[in-house]
Amino acid sequence: MAWPEPLWEMRTRLPPCPSYPYYVPDRLWEQSYLTAKRVTLLPMNLKSNRLYRFEVVDLADLEDRARAYSALLVHGTSDELYFYLDADLLCEVWDEMILPRADIRPAWQPLVDAWMKTKKEPGEWPTAE
Repeated sequence: MAWPEPLWEMRTRLPPCPSYPYYVPDRLWEQSYLTAKRVTLLPMNLKSNRLYRFEVVDLADLEDRARAYSALLVHGTSDELYFYLDADLLCEVWDEMILPRADIRPAWQPLVDAWMKTKKEPGEWPTAE
């Protein structure tokens, strides 16, 4: 399934081991509330043998979301990042996320900082009027 062309650029970063690149967008985005906090099957790419397995995650649960978002930032494709990530929810678990590669947090930190500056109350969803 092809996703619509995003309104931002996704940069590929090549770490010291270029066979494991990761992706960094030029800005963060929001998903709808129901999409962002859904229970879903998250593809977890096992880089060692190029097999895919799926894991059920509840993105409304802080621990599940921190674990899932950590895996996405390290192993996710640009399409997976676009489909699963939500800026508010990422910022909510950012400090608790365990990122096994030292180069990923500094690459994403400016995006998180910029998003946090635009929010009055991080993690607060707008109400429908």
